[in-house]
Amino acid sequence: MENVETLFFVKRPEEKYIPPSTQIYIWKALVFLVAGICGLAVFSVFRLGVLYALEFSGIMSMQNLISLGQVLLWLCYLMALITGGVFEIRAMIIPYPYYLATLVFASKRRVRKNGWRLILPFFESPVSYIDMRWKAISVNDNNALTSDNIPVILNMNLRLKIDPKHPLTALFDVDNVIQVINKTVEGTIRTIIGNIALESLSQRKIRLETGIQVLTDIQNESVKMGIEVTSAAIADIQVVDTKIREAIAQLAEAGYLAKAKITLAGAESETIKKLREALIDILPEGADQNKVVDAILELRRQQTWTQISSQGGLLPLVDLNAMINKPNSPDTGGAKDT
Repeated sequence: MENVETLFFVKRPEEKYIPPSTQIYIWKALVFLVAGICGLAVFSVFRLGVLYALEFSGIMSMQNLISLGQVLLWLCYLMALITGGVFEIRAMIIPYPYYLATLVFASKRRVRKNGWRLILPFFESPVSYIDMRWKAISVNDNNALTSDNIPVILNMNLRLKIDPKHPLTALFDVDNVIQVINKTVEGTIRTIIGNIALESLSQRKIRLETGIQVLTDIQNESVKMGIEVTSAAIADIQVVDTKIREAIAQLAEAGYLAKAKITLAGAESETIKKLREALIDILPEGADQNKVVDAILELRRQQTWTQISSQGGLLPLVDLNAMINKPNSPDTGGAKDT
């Protein structure tokens, strides 16, 4: 079973989705410039406020105020650089198809969607990237008992993704999403399969209906976990008991043989019918129907003779020859004994 940490929640996006370094540097440079200018403006106002307060209070002389102003000016430049650097570190590009889950003040949950984003310094901390793509998982080895008390193992395939409306629920409120879904599928399968006979499970319609029922039950539970499940299908059904598996195989083989015999008998009947129609067309009008029957049987004997000869059967050829050369029976009006 897939690991939930690598399935939906990752520490770093896949390499193919990470944007080029040029875009990242441009975004960081813009953030550094804007944050530095804003920081310089704020500290400049603070510097002027301090100087005016000291001038009006008369605590310092004009010469000292000028010297202090120079020091505060350099301090403003330094603080602007520090401010720009702090915000530049927190500037990032969240690539598609990922979201970024964060915590503000270690308590307030927040999701950052893909795009050019700025994480608040000191107050907001990243937790995990959320993969918003569809995922296909296999839920295997689900034991169940059919209505005729035959133990089976079912494997199912699911297609699911993180609900974009509630992307933080699966991360913060559920310990292991895949494990919860697996347990839900297992319980649902046992309930549904318990009402279905083993013979019915081989029918495609029953399998589809079973998958739909499982999907409905899973959807009702997955919505609470922030997961969207859109597909559930039975991939494989295995009978646990070996003897039952052998009996099912023999039953299937017998069914195929019976169908083959029925098809062969139908073909034989159709062949005789067409031969009879062909001979009736050849024989003159008013001809004895027994002659038609004798001719058909004689053709079939010749075909059987040819088939046996191809298989090297000498003794059957002798018997068949005796039957063909047998004197005519008076009951058939000159026709050979069939």
